Amino acid sequence: MTAKKIILALAIVGVVGIASISGFMYLVLRTKDKDVSAYPPYNTLINKELILKRDAIIVNNLEAFSFETKFLLEEPDANLYEGTSVHYILKKGDTLLVKKAKHFYNSVSGFTTSVVFAEVRLPDIHKKIKIEYHWGDQEITLDKSDKVSFTFKKALWQTKELSDVFVF
Repeated sequence: MTAKKIILALAIVGVVGIASISGFMYLVLRTKDKDVSAYPPYNTLINKELILKRDAIIVNNLEAFSFETKFLLEEPDANLYEGTSVHYILKKGDTLLVKKAKHFYNSVSGFTTSVVFAEVRLPDIHKKIKIEYHWGDQEITLDKSDKVSFTFKKALWQTKELSDVFVF
């Protein structure tokens, strides 16, 4: 074998090795999502028009924190991140139509985020926009179970919070 063939073979092995490691890292560390629309408590919301029980704001969310849409539904007194802004103010009695719910698992941190996706009709300008609403708090435990537990505080459309712990 000539030196040229050896260098070419090493370069090919190096490129294939780097590509394999990069592909493996992507598969292991990427954020994974799971549709949970069919599971309680989400299944009681899907394709239903919900009436807001209190005022809310729609925030232009940062791209890094958005899952599927840039608009985030929040409480009016929510602390906003630098770079976000209030896009619209919803009033008590306005409605939203829930389309689906997903869990997003961050492979790096191990945390799961529960997100409800909905459409909101903006009353003043007669326009519909898609929004995300982060609903549910993951219960962190030391057991090594693949199950994820959530509690759900009072959502903007509820008069009281759910008292059950939901396991997914």
